[in-house]
Amino acid sequence: MTDLDQWFGFTLRERMGIAAFLVSMLIIYGIGEFWPYQLTKSHFDASKYMFPSDSMADDTFYPDGNTSIQAILFDNNEKAIKSYLKFPFDPNAISYDSLLLLGFSKYAAKSLTNYVSKGGKIHDVNKLKSIYGIDSNLINNLSGYIRYPSRSVKTEYTKQTYSVNNMPDEPIEINSADTTSLYSLKILGKYNANKIMKFRNKAGGFMRKDQLVEFGILSDSVYALVEPYLTVDPMLFRKINLNTADYRTFIQHPYFDKETISKILKYRKQHGDFKDVHHLRRIRALSEEVGERIIPYLTVE
Repeated sequence: MTDLDQWFGFTLRERMGIAAFLVSMLIIYGIGEFWPYQLTKSHFDASKYMFPSDSMADDTFYPDGNTSIQAILFDNNEKAIKSYLKFPFDPNAISYDSLLLLGFSKYAAKSLTNYVSKGGKIHDVNKLKSIYGIDSNLINNLSGYIRYPSRSVKTEYTKQTYSVNNMPDEPIEINSADTTSLYSLKILGKYNANKIMKFRNKAGGFMRKDQLVEFGILSDSVYALVEPYLTVDPMLFRKINLNTADYRTFIQHPYFDKETISKILKYRKQHGDFKDVHHLRRIRALSEEVGERIIPYLTVE
């Protein structure tokens, strides 16, 4: 046997194996290269991105006839970092996850869903924008997609007719009004007037008049009737002294829960008086969302 036969000679079984391998490779290549196929465009279906409890309208309610995708945002390196959807929604029925898809921040989505879960109702754009954390520019951008429920007022007050003489000449400022002034607003009633006075004395007053509903003092139906005759001056709100208030003082305000108060008092005990209300941000255990919410109600002296 020559040296060539020793190195390059193959047995019959080896030659048959090589031939089978080559034939298999040719078949696979032919299938990949010549097999007929057709590419089809798939219609974008926004419904697969929706979550339970959403009230999604059919295509006839879309301003442009289709579900639209917002322009993708880019950073300085031209890298896509965020995209979000547009679709019709009722702010009283939409889920937390779907709000994120629309471009709401996590804090805004949580604030909105919490407000609705506690019985709050949103009937117009002004009410929606008043929810803590809501971006007014985003609401303006989504204005054509927001579906507000019709406001139905069902209350014993609707059965009565009030003459113009029964209405105050000027709106009543609820942070400074006495009981006589509030009683003069007949459609409010003494019961609701007393509830306003009791809450104001306990919590210091109001920053916005729609807090009458948020804090559960008035129902939506009563508020709808009296709202035109009320006003609020935030400067008359009695703020809480961050350096001297005790647990009992804090807990009377609905924005302060036990956990938040505990963190504030513990930090104050360890580090002394606050020099500025914004120094609340130094409390690492206190979330930024909670801090931003309560700061307007605090002062340091």
